Amino acid sequence: HWAVDRDGGTFQGIPEDKRSIHGDGWNDHGIGIEIASWGDLEKKGGKYINTYNDSVPVDQVVDLGFTWNGHRYYQDYTDAEIIALKSLISGMITRYPKINTGISGKNVWKETFGLSSGKPAKNSKHRYKDHRNTNKYGIYTHATGAGGDHSDLFPSPKIIQMLLGFGMVE
Repeated sequence: HWAVDRDGGTFQGIPEDKRSIHGDGWNDHGIGIEIASWGDLEKKGGKYINTYNDSVPVDQVVDLGFTWNGHRYYQDYTDAEIIALKSLISGMITRYPKINTGISGKNVWKETFGLSSGKPAKNSKHRYKDHRNTNKYGIYTHATGAGGDHSDLFPSPKIIQMLLGFGMVE
């Protein structure tokens, strides 16, 4: 439905009330948001390399402090992306108030990132557990209900802080 570019630009591809193919079990009632990022990176010889073997500038890299789905380093979201994403979610909550029932007081690590044990410990390894919450309102990723064998939203501290601002808890 929506895409957020690195500069914070938002683009709507499909009206929110129309079906979109973006996640198993969620296509009829979910609103998809894609956020531009190379995602996971490999550290090789002091450089951070993306899937296409291109180097990502070090000032765009976040070290999660733990391994998430096999990776510790990611191209972080820009501040402009976070501001745009927050605005999109705020608008959706206004248009669909029931979303807030799945956010307020809910554990961000469990509900959004599929971790039953809460915030990962430093240097730990975590892989999400796909629990499909198809009858709940809230904010989900491929890790917690939108299906697929991946989680394209990674737990950047910027994302966590934004979600905590919506009333989620750690």
